[in-house]
Amino acid sequence: MTIRNSFKQLLRRPGKAILFFVLMTAATLLLVFGAAMYIEVQLRMDALEDVYSTIGTVKQPWDEIKYVSHDNDCFSYGAYPEEDYGEILRPEILNFPGAEYVIPPENRPYYVTYNPELNTRNGAMFSSGFTDPSYDLIEFTPLESTTDGSKTRAVITRVILSGGEHYFYSPDGTNSWIYPAVEQGQEIEVCQHKEPGSIPLEKGKKYIGYFGYTSGNPVSEVSEDGELVTTSNREYAPMYVPSTSLVDRAGNPVEGKIPHQDDENRPRLIEAGEGIDEHIWENMFELNGYGDYIHGVLPITNPDLIESFRNSNITIRGRMFTEEELETGAKVCLIDKSIADRNFLYDGKKIKLSLLAAMYGLGNDSGYFPSSFPLNGSLLDGDGNILEPFFEEEYEIIGIYTFRTISADLPYKDVVIVPAKSITASDEGHIIHNGPMNEHNVSFMLKNGTQKEFAAALAEAVPQSERLTITYDDMGYSQAVESLDGSRDTAFLLLIVGLLASIAIVVLLLYFFVIKEKKRTAIERSLGQSKASCRLSILAALMAFTFIAAGTGSLSACILLGSSEQLAEAQNLDDEDNGSELSVVESASGYKSDWGLGGIYNFSGQFSPWAMWDISGNKAELMAVTVPLWVYIISPLALCALVGALALLLINRSLRIEPILLLGSKG
Repeated sequence: MTIRNSFKQLLRRPGKAILFFVLMTAATLLLVFGAAMYIEVQLRMDALEDVYSTIGTVKQPWDEIKYVSHDNDCFSYGAYPEEDYGEILRPEILNFPGAEYVIPPENRPYYVTYNPELNTRNGAMFSSGFTDPSYDLIEFTPLESTTDGSKTRAVITRVILSGGEHYFYSPDGTNSWIYPAVEQGQEIEVCQHKEPGSIPLEKGKKYIGYFGYTSGNPVSEVSEDGELVTTSNREYAPMYVPSTSLVDRAGNPVEGKIPHQDDENRPRLIEAGEGIDEHIWENMFELNGYGDYIHGVLPITNPDLIESFRNSNITIRGRMFTEEELETGAKVCLIDKSIADRNFLYDGKKIKLSLLAAMYGLGNDSGYFPSSFPLNGSLLDGDGNILEPFFEEEYEIIGIYTFRTISADLPYKDVVIVPAKSITASDEGHIIHNGPMNEHNVSFMLKNGTQKEFAAALAEAVPQSERLTITYDDMGYSQAVESLDGSRDTAFLLLIVGLLASIAIVVLLLYFFVIKEKKRTAIERSLGQSKASCRLSILAALMAFTFIAAGTGSLSACILLGSSEQLAEAQNLDDEDNGSELSVVESASGYKSDWGLGGIYNFSGQFSPWAMWDISGNKAELMAVTVPLWVYIISPLALCALVGALALLLINRSLRIEPILLLGSKG
């Protein structure tokens, strides 16, 4: 009876009731919408730290380019550019006091792996009949002396190691040549081309050399027995003598009993019985057969440090490393599709990795991607022995990777990628190349938004860093933060407006429906109703009124926020379809878009979800962050609790006054 009377009293003034219902709903909508939007934006800003990462890549550019002539008396090679880096800076200088790295600078090597069970030869290159150049290790005696490294006649006194017959077939099949194996007693022409390292040759003495053919493409004839033979004289050019390229971590050559490759004047020939032991020559000869079975191994600590992984430019058949595998150094690997196809490998199989050497600062100089894996150095140690593996382990293949587009940061074929912590042995004493830092091998991770502070601290702490080029890639973090900052300011403004409006509505509501009802309370008390009944008479309809209005406002805020996000997402998709986020250029065939794929293309990305994988992927991950449901529940409940508490406070105040005094008061 009391509750029904409460609603009757409220509905006696329908105009005010409807007005306050609308105002309460609108105020709640503003309040909840502002609060939900603010919380959502804040959650997305917090999520930015996981979605985005700030990567710094380091490159030491050359100080100058020198054009060095490589011409000699026999051949004209022209002048080739050689890069002069001056003093080579090492990654250790980036570890200055006060540097706050998420991941400190890492200098990723390419490890040289020899595995005779895997064929890494580029079969396509030899499909039309080419063979590898043939080399011979021979002892010879000059028939005439020469002091300047020019051409002289000689006779072979001993064939130490023979490369056998050397065949050549032209790609079109029109010409074929055969170089028969060398024989003892055969006369040849020896020419050192007056190159650095040439030694004088004295008639009658014996010399040892590692020779390759330089006689060009002789015309072949078919003899009476049907065999192909060459009709030209055979000129031999000596290669360098066995040498090592071992360096320490600072790039300093490691001295040994054989010459170092950094010595440009290392000899091309030696006198027999002096200098380098013959078994060392045999080791160098044996290394000539390693080429078919050498591939690279790249250790990584975090895929985000590599651009192709960071920008999702790699597709994997199988799966990617897990964080646990990277952290614990699990013996798992990703392999390049080319080596997988050539050796019938697939995920789940195991391969043996025998690491012989490490190459730091390795950069691709060919300009063609992907290129064959290079060997920038010698696999001989300082004593002339073939380097033994410093680490050998069996790895399980968990994925086979390919590139969406041509990649310059992973430029080599047949590379196996492994967790860096899985390689537990040191490569000290096995470093055969240590070049300057480059943007593909040296990188680090910073806390998002700190690159300006880091750059300033680095410049102050490490003055020589001005010789380095450091490129920062935050994957759009700065733009995302700027956009979210604007949204957060808007949400905060809506929240304040909604809060002020709610307070104003609550004050007016209490004034008209509680304070102005004190005489009604006095009458009810005079009629014998208890204080509890008087409270219920005022609060029942008021709280129901407030709860319905606040609930409607909260529900409207939820619908409105969801609709605004769908509208924004649709607008973004429309912008992408119309190329607003792309660089559009005019060409002879019309307007084309630069999709950042290594060229200019005139295709649409509407039905190509991979075309903007880096941007869309991050957007999708951020859009997945939504407001918790409790925001829409707690906000109206808190508003109802506020109205109920204040109304109860005011009613209790009226109940403490004698009814006769309330009836005699004004208002």
